[in-house]
Amino acid sequence: MRHEARTASLVLVAALLGACATGQTRMARALDPSMERVLVAESYLGTVTGVSSHPERLMRSDGYVYVADVAPVMRYYAERGDTAPYLALRRYLVANLTRRQETGVELARRYRAGQSFEPAAPSGYFWARKALVQGWQNLGDTTSAVVLAQMVASGSAEASAGSALQSLALACADALELLPGDAAPARATLARGRELVGRRHAPVASTLGGAEGEVDLLSCLTRAGVALDDPDASVRYLDRMLDILSPIQSRSGRTDLGTGADVLLTLHTVRQAGPAWSRPGGPYGR
Repeated sequence: MRHEARTASLVLVAALLGACATGQTRMARALDPSMERVLVAESYLGTVTGVSSHPERLMRSDGYVYVADVAPVMRYYAERGDTAPYLALRRYLVANLTRRQETGVELARRYRAGQSFEPAAPSGYFWARKALVQGWQNLGDTTSAVVLAQMVASGSAEASAGSALQSLALACADALELLPGDAAPARATLARGRELVGRRHAPVASTLGGAEGEVDLLSCLTRAGVALDDPDASVRYLDRMLDILSPIQSRSGRTDLGTGADVLLTLHTVRQAGPAWSRPGGPYGR
């Protein structure tokens, strides 16, 4: 009797699980086993990374606010559809991290009151443009479009990226901008990622012990997988990223602000595509 009761219970559990899965997308079912880790990572990084719409809170220990920090946070807010914090940072960017020349709008590397203008590197222009594009397209901010149109040309960020991981991360960001109209570049980026992710690469000084470039890439590849509705790629790159981030959580560490903002955007995107219980606004959402 006990055996029959246990068997009946198992059948009932299986039926309930099957019922819960009914109606879920393939992506949601694939992401489900990773969602507890996603929620933990999002909660932790949201607390320690320092993402904020207040520019003074983005100031580093040297007293400067860097475009390398401001631009990713702007993009984070723009892609999430958070208008007010995006506009606060866009106003700061225009007022303090740009200057008008005859050739157009130039971008500064960093800002501190009373200090001279320092031109931004190509990567600074690259990420500032990405943020302004999202602010224009997602939030309808016409000032972002004007600044974008007037910004001077810069060198190739990809050419100066310094590593294959960083170059592919930049290519991935470009590919995401072309979706959904042209999926080919994003698919090519996912395929190229399989060749690079997990290999040994030259170390980069960072709080992630040399893995910052790989996390940047994994974050973008995960969003590309979700955007292309490719569950296998999404889970592969997401789980790898969570594996790298796990040690810093146990050691109370943190990522660079730019990387942290991008990872938080990816985790938010994953929850939107994941099972209903984990989505923003759901039982564990915010």
